[in-house]
Amino acid sequence: MDKLTLEYRRYGPWMMEVKALIDIPPQFEHYQQAILAAKYCFKVPVDQARRDLEPGMLMYQSVVILEANRIRVLSFNKAAELQEQALDYADINYIVHSGDLLSCHLQLFSRHHSIHIDYSLVSVNIAAKALHIIRDAMHQHSQPLALTQHEPVKGAKLQVYQYFLQREAITEPVSILAFQASRSLDEELTKGFQHLLARLFRYKMQDVLFMSDGHDLMISNWGTDIIREKRTDYHVEHLFIPWRLIKGMSLGEHPRFSYLKTLQVQTQFRDFTFSVEADFSLDPLLDFQQKMQNLTLA
Repeated sequence: MDKLTLEYRRYGPWMMEVKALIDIPPQFEHYQQAILAAKYCFKVPVDQARRDLEPGMLMYQSVVILEANRIRVLSFNKAAELQEQALDYADINYIVHSGDLLSCHLQLFSRHHSIHIDYSLVSVNIAAKALHIIRDAMHQHSQPLALTQHEPVKGAKLQVYQYFLQREAITEPVSILAFQASRSLDEELTKGFQHLLARLFRYKMQDVLFMSDGHDLMISNWGTDIIREKRTDYHVEHLFIPWRLIKGMSLGEHPRFSYLKTLQVQTQFRDFTFSVEADFSLDPLLDFQQKMQNLTLA
């Protein structure tokens, strides 16, 4: 049986680890030495339904290679031209791991470049393993801050926390720094037709959880912090920002709701904003940031 036919018989719309020569898609065999020498490698399937594929067709559109100091993504475009992306772990500024019901995304951002890997939810374990290897490599020369045990959590905070740990396959200690619970929002007092619209189109603020493993500020959120109250949001977003790249954090006025605040995380490359209650305390985040800075200077 030729290799393309074997791939077709084994094919599923999910990523697969590449551990041996037989796992390498034929179009990437020229790179077998780099692939087999990698710390971790996996292949990403074409974005097509199984019923549209036939024996002899190429089943995988790219190969992701995690080397000692960088990530490489090899792919072929529609013109059958090889494209290669490479990013040193030391140059990664932040990572976004997000997903909806079935479609998921692993995104690595540097100052001038980014790598995006789209995959199906059934491959989340491979993505989480790759993310773990990448983050370990990013922090291999830095010492983590010793974490203190946080108070027992329950309710919505516990659900968000447990889902984050499960989805990212994290077994190491993670401290909860702050949590903003979801809540319904009322528009400012209005009259007439605007008042009617405000009653018809109510909004809600979604929850956001701030954590750290002693290396990164980790934020579990929904990508969009304010949505229509009757809307069901299946999108989830996990953000990883190295503490050494955070310049500051502050609370400011909210652009829409005067009884809320905007929490801004300022970094060397972009700012991240989240909606929080007016009485949200920034102290735990600032205290942890100060400890990280003291550790760096020690």
